[in-house]
Amino acid sequence: MIKIKNGKLSKKEELTISQTLKLIPDFYGEFYDTKSNLRLYLSDNPEVLFQGLTKGNYLIYDTEEKGMILITGFADKFQRKYVKILADNNAIIYKLLLMMVLHIKEKLFIKVNKHNPVIEILREFGFVFQAGRGKQILMQRSK
Repeated sequence: MIKIKNGKLSKKEELTISQTLKLIPDFYGEFYDTKSNLRLYLSDNPEVLFQGLTKGNYLIYDTEEKGMILITGFADKFQRKYVKILADNNAIIYKLLLMMVLHIKEKLFIKVNKHNPVIEILREFGFVFQAGRGKQILMQRSK
């Protein structure tokens, strides 16, 4: 079952999400948050994820099918809201993105590895190419 959370999580939710983070491989190294110019990978630092949620970020997740989307930028009141995806397969990515577009009406950005097959799914949900730099591309979805 897909859930959307922001705000304080219960200890049980934190434990479940922490365990799920460890089970899902991050093949492209894209499920991270940046603090003081340092990349903090959330599977190794779930407390960073939880702190962001209490400050306003959103987490859309399904622990049974092993997938989650973090929408960050609300916590720090940044202009750009970034989407971070971590999932076991494309089917759960599709379901999570569908839930995201139904509930989050902000302009959203995502940085993905240019070889990541999730790009095609993102295009289906209205994300368009904005820029490329090195191994990553920036995509945007308007309101």
